[in-house]
Amino acid sequence: MVATKAPPKAAGIHGEEQDDELSVFTNAELIDKIDRLKRLFGGSTGARLSDGGAKLKANIKKHENELERRKLLRSDKMDVPHWGDITLVLLRQEVVADLPIADKIWENLPRRIDENPIPVPQQKNDYDCGLFVLYFMERFIVEADERFKKKDLAMFGRNWFEPEEASSMRWKIRDILEEKFKNSIDE
Repeated sequence: MVATKAPPKAAGIHGEEQDDELSVFTNAELIDKIDRLKRLFGGSTGARLSDGGAKLKANIKKHENELERRKLLRSDKMDVPHWGDITLVLLRQEVVADLPIADKIWENLPRRIDENPIPVPQQKNDYDCGLFVLYFMERFIVEADERFKKKDLAMFGRNWFEPEEASSMRWKIRDILEEKFKNSIDE
């Protein structure tokens, strides 16, 4: 694809810029393009360029960043066969109405979901599941880098936080609700 002007930029989930030009490529196409660019850079071409290959290297990095940006983490305790397939169906039903996502992207999405389980702390009772999910999301948002990479999965583990910390969300939620109710009465 040849562009005569700079491609439009769109904000990613964390506000980082992403190239709309690259968003049309499947992962396989991006990987192929990265390989071709690296071969071009690794050969004698990179050294012969007036900038020593700096623009080519930046282009490779841009493609790698786009590929890295496309990720979906799934963490659940349900041991259901083919759960990934069910997750994709539900995800598509919820998102497809809101976002104009090309069918080509949906076709390639299953390959971008890592099926390795992510170990996280588990509740010790039958009623704190929702609190654990909320606490997990809160901790993830606070602690995970904006550019979360596969190597960063090491931050998780059964001892990432104490179950009591997640259970304490109950009091935090209660305090928020009490404040909201109080403010609504005062208005």
